[in-house]
Amino acid sequence: MKTKHFFLTAILLLITAAPACAYELYFGDVHSHTSYSDGTGTPDQAFDHARNVGKVDFWTVSDHLEQFGLVEDPASPYAGQKEWDVVKQIAAEKTEDGKFVAIAGYEWGSDVSQGHMNVLHTTDMPHFAQVFSYKKFLKWIYQTPDALVGFNHPSTNGEGCTIFTQMKYIPQIASQTFFIATNVDTDIPVYYLALDNGWHIAPMGHQDNHQPDWGKRREITGVYANALTYDGLMEAFLARRFYASTDRDIHLWFEGNTLAMGSTIETSEPVQLTLDVTQVAGTTLERVDLVYTGGNVVESWQPNGPALKQTVTVNPPAAGQTIWYSVYVREPDGRFAVSAPIWITGK
Repeated sequence: MKTKHFFLTAILLLITAAPACAYELYFGDVHSHTSYSDGTGTPDQAFDHARNVGKVDFWTVSDHLEQFGLVEDPASPYAGQKEWDVVKQIAAEKTEDGKFVAIAGYEWGSDVSQGHMNVLHTTDMPHFAQVFSYKKFLKWIYQTPDALVGFNHPSTNGEGCTIFTQMKYIPQIASQTFFIATNVDTDIPVYYLALDNGWHIAPMGHQDNHQPDWGKRREITGVYANALTYDGLMEAFLARRFYASTDRDIHLWFEGNTLAMGSTIETSEPVQLTLDVTQVAGTTLERVDLVYTGGNVVESWQPNGPALKQTVTVNPPAAGQTIWYSVYVREPDGRFAVSAPIWITGK
């Protein structure tokens, strides 16, 4: 169907190269739970807590697909309504452009041999029996072109989990798949494996809250967007212009030939990669690595302070081949940040 991915094409046409100063850095998450699945509290409480206590810029309630039902609390103003419809309604009501964006999503995870994935940017929710297996879920994604998805907690899905068939690349849904959760050290090799396999995804920090502490945990995603609006965030997500961190005080920018992280550069000439890291609370950074295809380290620095800015010139690969680069930052207490890649394709 020629118009199948019209939404993605239209948004991608709006993505333009710009320096860091053209964007604002916003913090938030796309993965949390309430009593609508296996968490506590209500979506109202989750969004309000994330905004007012967690002090984040955007937040997502993403309860488990198979646990959505009707609102059973007779005291609730939404009593008897479908919980998925309520989440969408509350998210729209809680969004205040320029101040806070509330997002409605849900988590798929019925195939325990694979893992969990989050779904954003669609009003559709399939019956869980329709997408019980990973294969059926992939088919549903492809047939739902407005849906955007990503991989949740890839290294902690339990013994025997094959982690999405060892992050096998699925070209049919590649344009709709934009993130991989990178919350713990063991997630990072999986992120690199996914990139090596061909996925054009970027890392996100997920709190995955099941307690009423929305926005207060250490895991966070930093997003460089044109505006704090729903559309502004979606554009940044599709551009892969974000990074994962376990410390909100780490501000990380990465570019290649002035193009922001998440960009693909097609060239036959050397590329200038620039990384700019600041620990805004003043903590001295332990290490900053420039990493490339295979998880190999191009260069590593040990800053004697809370900031580092470096430019490294790298050669392009052979014509038709692609390599990726990413930045890894570590603090003395083990907290870290990892950037979206820059892909370089030889011309």
